[in-house]
Amino acid sequence: MSTNISDSIKGSYRWTAPVLVIALPVGGAFMISLGENRPNSWILLISGAGILLIGGLIQFFDQRSKFRGATEPRFRVAVKDALQPIVEDISTMPYLSKLQRESLLSKLAASCTAALVLLLHGVPRVRAVVFKLNNSRRSMSCMSYYGRGQTPKGFDASTPRGDRALDLVAAGKNIFVPNLDKQKPSEWEGSGEDYKTFISAAITASGNSFGMITVDAPRAGDLVDTDMQVVRLLADLLGIAFAEADRP
Repeated sequence: MSTNISDSIKGSYRWTAPVLVIALPVGGAFMISLGENRPNSWILLISGAGILLIGGLIQFFDQRSKFRGATEPRFRVAVKDALQPIVEDISTMPYLSKLQRESLLSKLAASCTAALVLLLHGVPRVRAVVFKLNNSRRSMSCMSYYGRGQTPKGFDASTPRGDRALDLVAAGKNIFVPNLDKQKPSEWEGSGEDYKTFISAAITASGNSFGMITVDAPRAGDLVDTDMQVVRLLADLLGIAFAEADRP
C-alpha cells in the first residue's frame, strides 16, 4: 500500500513540477511588479518574493537532483537553514526605521552569500560575493563574501574590468561562464584569479541598480546552468531588500 502511495506521489511530481517551475516565477514576478508600482504595497512585494522563492527552489532542486543527486533531506536543510531566514528578515523591513533597514541589509547580504555556499556545497571551494554599487555609481565594493580566499577586489570605472562590470549592473544583466579557458565574453573583463567558472547577476528593483551577486569556483565545469537559477533568485530577493533600505 505504501509503495503505491509513494509511486503516486512521484508520478504527480513528475507532471506538476514542470508546471510549477513556469507558473510560480511568472506569478511572483507579476505580484512584485504590481507592488513596485503602488505605494506601500509591501504585502504584494513580500508575497511575490515568497512565490519566486518557492518556484526557484523547485526548479533548482529538480534539476540539481539530475546533476548531483540532491536528496529530500538536503532540500529541507537548505530551506530551513539558508533561505527561510532571508525571507523572514526581508518581511520585517517595511516596519523598521531607515537606520534599522540599512543595518539589516548588511546582515542580509551576509546571509545570501552563506546561503549560496550552503546550496552549492557539492562544488569544491565555491565562493559567493555581494558587491554594492557606491553612491557615485562609478564603483562597486565588496559588501559580503563567503567561501575561499581573501576579500574580493572591488570595481572602479577607471579600469576596463570596472567599466564592464558596472555596465553589466546598469543594464540589469546576468552572465554565466562554465569555462573561462574556452569562453571569455565581451561584456566581462574579470581578473580570473583562482577561478575558472563563475555566475554573476545584477541586483535590481523597480528599474534601479544596486549591485551584483557573484558565485565562482576554481575548477571549470563545476557550476552548471541550473545554478544560475538560484543565483538570480537571491539577486531578486536582495533587490527588494536594497530598495527597502534605500527608501526614506
